[in-house]
Amino acid sequence: RFFRGQTGLVVLCIDESRLTAGPRYEPPALEGTPDDLFPHLYGPLNIDAVACVIDFPSSADGTFKLPAALRQRFVQ
Repeated sequence: RFFRGQTGLVVLCIDESRLTAGPRYEPPALEGTPDDLFPHLYGPLNIDAVACVIDFPSSADGTFKLPAALRQRFVQ
């Protein structure tokens, strides 16, 4: 909903226990509800906290579907 149709996006899977700068969970700036919280990092992202990088292409209509690599890894 926030990046509809954008290309070149990736999902970074972050091990929060390895972050040197703690994340803050905040609502989106443009639209959403107070229940829509997203992690924001106010500081450098140390590379050793990145567990994996997954391509996140949009569908032909510009929407996104959860990549298979994320479904396999995180959805039980």
